[in-house]
Amino acid sequence: MGGSRDSIIPIEHTVAAHNLLPGSRLQIFEGAGHFPHAEQSTRFAELTHFLTDTRAAQSDLQSLRRRLQSSAGLHSPADVPVA
Repeated sequence: MGGSRDSIIPIEHTVAAHNLLPGSRLQIFEGAGHFPHAEQSTRFAELTHFLTDTRAAQSDLQSLRRRLQSSAGLHSPADVPVA
């Protein structure tokens, strides 16, 4: 979800992330800024079904490492810092 007038995270970034995430759903709040949940609270409340309709992602450290490496162009697991 994103506001079409968000000055902190441009809507183009939100759309790009949506396009890269298989199975994601996108809601653009026209005219809203960075806090669409506050600016258009009624519409936001109508969309909260995603909280119960969405299955949590499952991952592990090795899978995360592989995904980070492929998107960052890294070549060795040692190149990915682990907190």
